[in-house]
Amino acid sequence: MHDTSTGVHLSSAGRTTLEDVRVTGASGNGIVLAVGTDPVLRRCRVSRARGHGLFVTDRARGTFEDCWVDAAQGAALRVAGASSPALTGLTVRDCEGAGLLLEEDAAPELDRLEVIGSSPAVALQGGANPLLRRARLVEPAGDGIAATKDARGRVEDCEIVRPKGAGVRVASGSTLYLAGGGVSDTATNGLVVEDGGNVTVRDFRVEVAGEEGVVVAAGGELTANRTTVHA
Repeated sequence: MHDTSTGVHLSSAGRTTLEDVRVTGASGNGIVLAVGTDPVLRRCRVSRARGHGLFVTDRARGTFEDCWVDAAQGAALRVAGASSPALTGLTVRDCEGAGLLLEEDAAPELDRLEVIGSSPAVALQGGANPLLRRARLVEPAGDGIAATKDARGRVEDCEIVRPKGAGVRVASGSTLYLAGGGVSDTATNGLVVEDGGNVTVRDFRVEVAGEEGVVVAAGGELTANRTTVHA
């Protein structure tokens, strides 16, 4: 599908399966899931969407396997409206905005995510509560993971490499659990807990930070166990 407004819009109550679908140059979003739909998408690819690459909203679910988004002008993946998709092996490259924008009580599960570039690589906000496992976030133009606006989430065994901003930033009202993995070669700070932020880390590391390894602002809360910092 080339040069459409929206490449694919799914809202069916039936079980839909898409395999090897290509959406290129959509003037809006590439693939949209809405109204509680629960499809399976395998090896689908969205390129050069002017909106979001993948948009999951309105309590949709869906299973995504080995999908790819590149050069989206919006987020590569936006999950909103209390949706809870499961994504394995998603690859994101060369997107102008956030790699992932998770908001509005979204609760996705992501395994083996790879994001190259984006700013931030992963944005959590508006009550989002994702589970992120075994992700690799490489050279984000801003922060690696940014949790704001009362977001929550668990991040397990994820690697954040050469971010231009902080590796992980947690703002007021947000709570994040980090287990395993770490931040390496950040241009600024490895982990930032802002006033009112709350972070628990276990078996986590920060290696080579341009500024501080870990920053906890007045009013921020950090609980760390078996954490290594080589700033």
